[in-house]
Amino acid sequence: MIQTLSKDIEFEVSQLPKRRETALKVVSIQDLLTFDWGSQAEILQQKIPTLMSILKSSIGDNLNNRLPYVIVGASVILYGRCQQLNLLQYIIGLTLDRCGLNKEGLNILHDIGLSVSYTSVHNKRKSLVKQHEDNLNSVVRKMSTTSPFLIVQIPYCKK
Repeated sequence: MIQTLSKDIEFEVSQLPKRRETALKVVSIQDLLTFDWGSQAEILQQKIPTLMSILKSSIGDNLNNRLPYVIVGASVILYGRCQQLNLLQYIIGLTLDRCGLNKEGLNILHDIGLSVSYTSVHNKRKSLVKQHEDNLNSVVRKMSTTSPFLIVQIPYCKK
């Protein structure tokens, strides 16, 4: 029975296309801003139903309050298989970085699969800042062309 479950799980996980699987990795800033435990659980249930059933049954009753535990468990397992499946790890890493966790702390959490590495967090933060800056500049250009009386300069820091 365990061998059958193992084969089922291995098959389901192997069906996740590493490069094309966008539901479980960060593709844009929207992926980070629109993360939702319920929708993530639905995606995981569709992609890896056997593993999700095992994780859900190990949590027991009252799954609604414990759904994040199941999602974190599945996400850590998938991240251990393919580090491109990293949506939850980016959210955790960026959140802990913002809360002041140092480089060593982030790298320890990366080593156990709960977060992306400090370098990945730093690179993603830089890319998010650049995206945000580009979006703001686009809005300012639109506004300055539609309203000639509006002159806006947005200061920003460059390191």
